[in-house]
Amino acid sequence: MNITDEMLTTAAAQVRDALLSSLPAPEECRHAFSFSFEKKMRRLLQKQKHRSAHRMLQRVAAIFLTALVGVGTWLAVDTQARAAFFRWCKEVYENQIIYRFYGEQCKQTDTYRPAWLPDGYKEDSVFAPVEGSASVIYKNGEGQILAFQYIPMQQGSAVNVESETAISKVVEVNGMSGELLLENDSTKASVLTWFDDQENLAFSISGCLKESDILYMAESVSLS
Repeated sequence: MNITDEMLTTAAAQVRDALLSSLPAPEECRHAFSFSFEKKMRRLLQKQKHRSAHRMLQRVAAIFLTALVGVGTWLAVDTQARAAFFRWCKEVYENQIIYRFYGEQCKQTDTYRPAWLPDGYKEDSVFAPVEGSASVIYKNGEGQILAFQYIPMQQGSAVNVESETAISKVVEVNGMSGELLLENDSTKASVLTWFDDQENLAFSISGCLKESDILYMAESVSLS
C-alpha cells in the first residue's frame, strides 16, 4: 500500500485533534506556585540580567581598549604626533574656536617677526601677554590693523579666535599644521593659526588679507 501526501496530512490532523482534546481546559491549568519556588525564580532572573549587563560592559570595554591601544601604538611610533597630541587641543563653540595648550613651562626667549608685510603696513606696537610670547600690531596709512602673535604651547595658555561667517580650511605653513578662518567679506579679518611642535610655539596672523597674502606672510616668519 502506497502512502500519499494526502493520507499523511489527514493523519496528522487527526493526531493533532486527539492531542488537543486530551488536554485539560485552560481554567483547569491554574496553579499556585510556592513562595520558595517564586523566590528561586526571581534569583535566577536576576542572575541572568546581571550576566547580560556584564557581557555588555565587557563588549564596551573591549571596544574602548581597542581604540586606546590603537592610539597608544600610533603615539609610540610617531614621536611628532605624540608631542602634538599632548600639547594642544581645539574646542569649538557657536562662533568661537579656542586652542588650549598643555605642555610644560616653556623657556622660549627667541623673537620672531614676518620678513614680508603687505604694502603700506608698518610695525606700530608690541606687547607680551605671557613670558616668551609677543603680539605685534601693524598699521597702514588707512588705519587698517594687522596682527601677528606667537605664544608658548604650555599649561594655562590659549589662543582664542572668534568668527561667525569665516570658512575653515586646513593648511600647512612651512610643513607645520595650521587652520585658516577665511572671511569672504574684505572688511572682516581672516585668521591663520599654525603650530610649531619643534619649538613648542603657536603662531597666528589676523587681518583683512587675501588667502595668498596671509599664507605668504606666515611662511616668511623667522627669528628676528
